[in-house]
Amino acid sequence: MIRDNEVYNHILNTRRLFQQFLVDMYAKIEAERMLYIRLNQKKLRTEEYIHLRDAIVNDGNIDDIGTMVILPSSYIGSPRHMHEYTQDAMTYVRKYGRPDLFITFTCNSSWPEIKEQLKYGQTSMDRHDIIARVFRQKQIRFIEVITKYHIFGTVRCWMYTIEWQKRGLPYTISYGYTIKFIPRISTKSSKLNFPIHKMIRTIQHSSENMIHGPCGPLNLNAPCMSDGKCTKKYPKPYLDDTKTEDDGYPKYRRRSPKNGGFTAKIRLQGRDELEIDNQCVEDFSFPIHEREPAVQHLAVHLENGQRVYFTKDSARKIASEPPQNTTLTAFFQLCQTDPFAKTLLYVDVPIYYTWDKTRKIFQRRKQGMPEEGHPEIMKTNTIGRVYTVHPNNAECFYLRMLLHEIQGPTNFTDLRTIDGYICHIYREACQRLGLLENDNHWELTLQEATLTASAEQIRELFAIILTTCNPSNPKQLWDSFKRNMSDDILYQIRQANPELTIEFNDDIFNETLIRLEDKCLAINNQTLLLKLNASTTKKYFQCAELRNYKGKSYNVNELLEYIAHNKPLLNDNQKKIYNVIMNRINNNTGGIIYLDAPGGTGKTFLINLILAEIRAEKHIALALASSGIAATLMEGGRTAHSALQLPLNIAEQQFPVCKISGTSGRGQLLKHAKIIFWDECTMAHKKSLEAMDRTLQELRKNSEIMGGALLILSGDFRQTLPVIPKSTPADEINACLKKSHLWPKPKSTGEPKTKPTQSSVRELRGLGLSPDLIICRSENPIGQTVKEKISNFCHVGPEQVLCIHDLSSVYHVPLLMESQGVVQYLNERLQLNILMPRPGRFMQKWKNLAKRVDNLRKEVNIALVGKYTRLEDSYASVTKALQHACIAAGCKLNLTYIEAVYLEKKTKLDDPVNYHKAWQDLCKSDGVIVPGGFGQRGMEGKIEACQWCRETQKPMLGICLGLQAAVIEFARNVLNLKGANSTEVDPECEDKLVIDMPEHHPVQLYKKNVIEERHRHRYEVNPEYVERLQEAGLDFVGKDDTKTRMEVATVKNHPYYVSVQFHPEYLSRPLSPSPPFLGLILASLGKLKNYLSKGCKFSPRNQSDVSSDEDELNISELTLIDEENLGDKGKLVNGVH
Repeated sequence: MIRDNEVYNHILNTRRLFQQFLVDMYAKIEAERMLYIRLNQKKLRTEEYIHLRDAIVNDGNIDDIGTMVILPSSYIGSPRHMHEYTQDAMTYVRKYGRPDLFITFTCNSSWPEIKEQLKYGQTSMDRHDIIARVFRQKQIRFIEVITKYHIFGTVRCWMYTIEWQKRGLPYTISYGYTIKFIPRISTKSSKLNFPIHKMIRTIQHSSENMIHGPCGPLNLNAPCMSDGKCTKKYPKPYLDDTKTEDDGYPKYRRRSPKNGGFTAKIRLQGRDELEIDNQCVEDFSFPIHEREPAVQHLAVHLENGQRVYFTKDSARKIASEPPQNTTLTAFFQLCQTDPFAKTLLYVDVPIYYTWDKTRKIFQRRKQGMPEEGHPEIMKTNTIGRVYTVHPNNAECFYLRMLLHEIQGPTNFTDLRTIDGYICHIYREACQRLGLLENDNHWELTLQEATLTASAEQIRELFAIILTTCNPSNPKQLWDSFKRNMSDDILYQIRQANPELTIEFNDDIFNETLIRLEDKCLAINNQTLLLKLNASTTKKYFQCAELRNYKGKSYNVNELLEYIAHNKPLLNDNQKKIYNVIMNRINNNTGGIIYLDAPGGTGKTFLINLILAEIRAEKHIALALASSGIAATLMEGGRTAHSALQLPLNIAEQQFPVCKISGTSGRGQLLKHAKIIFWDECTMAHKKSLEAMDRTLQELRKNSEIMGGALLILSGDFRQTLPVIPKSTPADEINACLKKSHLWPKPKSTGEPKTKPTQSSVRELRGLGLSPDLIICRSENPIGQTVKEKISNFCHVGPEQVLCIHDLSSVYHVPLLMESQGVVQYLNERLQLNILMPRPGRFMQKWKNLAKRVDNLRKEVNIALVGKYTRLEDSYASVTKALQHACIAAGCKLNLTYIEAVYLEKKTKLDDPVNYHKAWQDLCKSDGVIVPGGFGQRGMEGKIEACQWCRETQKPMLGICLGLQAAVIEFARNVLNLKGANSTEVDPECEDKLVIDMPEHHPVQLYKKNVIEERHRHRYEVNPEYVERLQEAGLDFVGKDDTKTRMEVATVKNHPYYVSVQFHPEYLSRPLSPSPPFLGLILASLGKLKNYLSKGCKFSPRNQSDVSSDEDELNISELTLIDEENLGDKGKLVNGVH
């Protein structure tokens, strides 16, 4: 809030612009929070410690270990984060039962505390900062009244969460548990009668704050009305008393006016009024969730099954060291040394002990209430919550069950020791404790099956029992019936070896287990390790997914016969598509191809033929579909969700991935697939395709699209689109694959078809929109016949149909459109009064530019040292400005992105591979650019790059933050101010070279005294250090009109070392490149001095690919602008606007 005696803040008075500002700031904060996850999601992986260790010991491929980690629960607002809070809330329910209080506390924009802070003419919607602060204070007071003043009784525990209404106002949903239930309504309550003539103000307030209505006969057009009735069941029926229905929801008392409906009869015991005051706070870091008492999360995992996080480079180091303590292993250690802990269950430990996150141990509490019988033991009301485990993870599920039953175990073995007997598995221990039902009915079922069923059928039945019925002791069932399930295998071996006497042995049972596991995996992707605690001995080709993959077991003769019969049946278009796909396969070319055709045109027929071709050559070809019916029409087809393990809530996830490990059979299958078909892809969400792309890149260790695999998408957008619950048509369109950045550019495989164009224009005309121009986008030029056809059927003139086909560069597009008469048409249509025909020199400069782009041969290597290099679009304007400068200088741009963090010295220890690669890329460059950014991450890397450029005489251009990095580097290494830094990075640094702004070289390159540039930053060079820096050789040749802000800095006796505080890239144009960027490119080519000596003009030799002289430029030679020449108001001399 702004007090009257404070400086006027323009931002807070801009109304809707302020709202946009708040949204933008929120987006920037969220982007910064997600930046680390986004930049590291492709290299950060997770795996159970035992699997990581075994893979390393057995010389496993590190690249295949683990799965990618996306958006962890530590990210506030993520689905995992919200799920964690939900589980904490259910912990209260398990301990105390259902809550006694459910209170909704809603913000009211008409609160007087809000209105008092508004300026004249402002509304509450113009100042969301005031709303947030007032609501926070009222919320604190509200919780205080409930918990400290006990207006509803003594509260044992409470929690609340904040949500937002559709109109943007916050509201709190609170839950409370009381020792004694809500104070009963006093039978001796006072009666307050309000005469009608005195209720005008009360009715007015009630109407203004109504939750619903008016509706019904008063407003039949209300949104809630359906068939003449309110869907929310308003108005509510008259009731003399509140009643609770069977579903648990109350029907509140609403008495009839005839029965005293205007009389209030309620008084709470102990207090007769509630007064909430308001205080202002300055901190905006308000929590969205609070609770009391605290909930301590307790880990649960099998022995050596704790989850570890690693990168490719740190995997071996982590596997060679013992895993860190978890709360479970620390509990075992505590029970070994503390007699009192031996009397506790795992879930009760947080009551008496605190968890030291640094040392990874439990410590006795020093505060709280003494425990009865143990005065030296302190306890609190902290609640322990053991993480949930899905029953599919059987052994871990039963381990968790034992932790809630056995007191004081000292290790994993002790946990499964029952009456002195050590059980083999945790399920057996639960069975001995009587925690599980017996399996007599499953044993009878299998006994009955052995009388009539074959071994294959018994295996099928047993797999169904294992995966869907959760038997209590499947190991015992296996031991009892393993011979019956292995009869056919023994018979086949005896038939193949009649001279040998063969009986049941471990190899036969192992083969039975392999076939049994294949069935379990096909049903619900569960291994026998989860069900029987038995692992099978398999080789690579025996992986369940590869064994199940029919491409490995197809009869080649049958496939060849199928191909010979069906290949001649292909029509011309199908043959073209067939040839395109087979050429890609033969050349090992990956990518995405979309096969678009209406239903019934033979897409599935073509897919099955290509599948047969590839499988006949013993390659892997996968067939996926969005629906089960479509999957059955393809040989060996499966649904995409089943084959790819796509998340069920994929639309809600920011960066989803498929839950597939590289060491699994499914992972190996995708890794070696030659081609993947996805039929009916138009029904899939775009995030499904993006999740598949991330997973394939991870599995195949290939950063190309789909990891270098060939993906064929087949479908028809005229049919079903993605189904998005409770969505608008815009939501469905946004979820389509065409909205994904992976969507392939369309290419025609036959003659141009005009029907889609005619259909689209017809639909637009039906909406009252008549086209002025129809632009046809195609791979090749379309003929005049096609243009005339479109013109006739779409009712437009031939001159209104333009063709934009593929060109050598985007710079040819304006020329192509001009050649098709677009200038003349627009002149007539818009009545521009342009002289026609245009003179011959019209667009001559642009023609020369396009021709020059096509003839560029020589390359210049520029290194961009940035903080967001994996998101190349972040530097789109910088890249374009470099391209414009390269075109003017007559060279091709070879831009290398270098992550600034990789140049830092600490990376040499943490990630030596990327460290050395980054420095190699930097050393190979001809010039360096250090662009803008914010935050401390990567700042030291930018400073290292600036130092290297200054010391090696390498051309360098710094922009915004790049100038600050250059100044800090110069101060540290030339002025010897080792503590120099920016207050943005280190607010407590010793020498504050760059400080927060209290409220921005033009040189010969600009060829004018006053320049205008985009200026966008919060920090500036500290004026107190400017004189010392200039004396040491860092010249500030550009300043603002007050001469206090340093805008352009250069280093004496350097070829080109320029840093600017503004953003020159925003004003760069193809025919007018930005001077600082042009200077960098020319200096990198060794042409800058010659360019300046000719008055900033190019000679033919300068714009050719032949290298010019290697003369260097000394900035001191440039003619600076007279600082006394002040420009007009609103412009900056020796600076920028």
